Amino acid sequence: MPCLTFFMNAPSRSSNLRTSASAIAAQCTPVTATWRMYSLAFSPDSKVLVASTINSDTAVVWDVSTKNELVPPFKKEGGYRQITFSPDGRYAAASVSERYSGASPIPVAAGAVVIWDTSTWKEVRPPLQHASGILAFSSDSKLLATSEDKLQVTSETEYSQEFNASIWNVATGKQIKLLRHPAPVTAGAFTADGARLVTASSDGARLWELSTGREMFLQRDSPIHAIAVSPDGKYLATADEQDVVQTWFLRPADLIDEACRRLTRDLTKDEWQQFVADGPYAPTCPPATSRSP
Repeated sequence: MPCLTFFMNAPSRSSNLRTSASAIAAQCTPVTATWRMYSLAFSPDSKVLVASTINSDTAVVWDVSTKNELVPPFKKEGGYRQITFSPDGRYAAASVSERYSGASPIPVAAGAVVIWDTSTWKEVRPPLQHASGILAFSSDSKLLATSEDKLQVTSETEYSQEFNASIWNVATGKQIKLLRHPAPVTAGAFTADGARLVTASSDGARLWELSTGREMFLQRDSPIHAIAVSPDGKYLATADEQDVVQTWFLRPADLIDEACRRLTRDLTKDEWQQFVADGPYAPTCPPATSRSP
């Protein structure tokens, strides 16, 4: 059975180090010899490494210190893809791919997301359905955001597609919110307080208020393929297909402060609606003489 192997590319010229690395390698068959890896994830405490494979429909869990498998490999028809741990390390989640037959674009089995309890490595419940991709855990590990490209079959030859992001309660497996998109969702990130979710797709980036499902912000400059939210919840970073990275204010108060720093007047109602749109319009900027430089 393949086991975890560390290959050292150290700058040291010590022959002992190179010999030790060779000895470790000799004891284990490199995983890449038989399995094609798709995704890797370390646990938050760095003690466990999980890998998904493409060609064997398998996920493997290793103890990093012993380099041995903690449990027998998991197998799921369709194969595991993305793998991630919850921030508290209590859960690990893996997406399972749709299964297709022949040349038909319609899958014979939908994608799903499996959640394991990392204390036992047992599935905490049946897989989350209508969820083919993992976007993110919330910082408190209570919520999980997933993506789905859903086919609506109207006949043997006709179908339409829906693109959604879903918010799940990890403890109960209940779907809390369904957020519809006009294009495939490529990335997602929660704000630090877990109250909002940012999603990326080929038509831009969106900010969602999870308590209502309201779309609060849309950036349409170009297709977005990567996003990140700063730990303090102040900034959103986006990367587009032109490899341009931009930063944005996420909190209305920060945006207002920046606008007031640059302007010599209040925002107009149209500017408020375009750039803030959070609550009814109100005068925002103090008189210029009272502002700090």
